[in-house]
Amino acid sequence: MRRNRRTGSTAACQAEWLPPTATYHCAYVIGWVETKLRWDLAADDREREALLGLAEDCPDATVTYETVPADAK
Repeated sequence: MRRNRRTGSTAACQAEWLPPTATYHCAYVIGWVETKLRWDLAADDREREALLGLAEDCPDATVTYETVPADAK
């Protein structure tokens, strides 16, 4: 797991961070979910709850993705 050099925290802290511009929050969450789905990445309970909470503010959002072939992972 990648560590943030400045804080020493893991990438899991992404569940607590959002871009400073609120108008970009939905696009950020969509990209986050698309990446998880594309690469078949797991989300722990904390991350899942964060995503679900953020998604509530994006009722018109649509997530589209293509799965990465298994031999490309």
